[in-house]
Amino acid sequence: MSYNVSIKDYNENNFILVDIRTQAEINEFYVKNSKLLALDFSNLDLAYIKDKLLSFKEDNKEILLMCRSGGRSEYLTQILLSDGVNVKNLEGGILAFLQEKPALICK
Repeated sequence: MSYNVSIKDYNENNFILVDIRTQAEINEFYVKNSKLLALDFSNLDLAYIKDKLLSFKEDNKEILLMCRSGGRSEYLTQILLSDGVNVKNLEGGILAFLQEKPALICK
């Protein structure tokens, strides 16, 4: 089973979207109803990240990580999956939202 999710398969009724871009990136724009978890990839604290993700969890919804283009979120998804945390990665990141679902972008 793949851990990547296409923007075409995104539905906020099925996923909790967690934006892991830097605070500066989030300040530019973000996806409506996303959870914001600004991360500095030079100093990742996995215990903190897991606690935050757990606090976002809702019944019957999967956690979907998103960055700018999908690279950082895929990297973190692989780390978390290897540590037993059930998460998925949004392919294409927020850039995919800009192309496919611009109405969900907030500035």
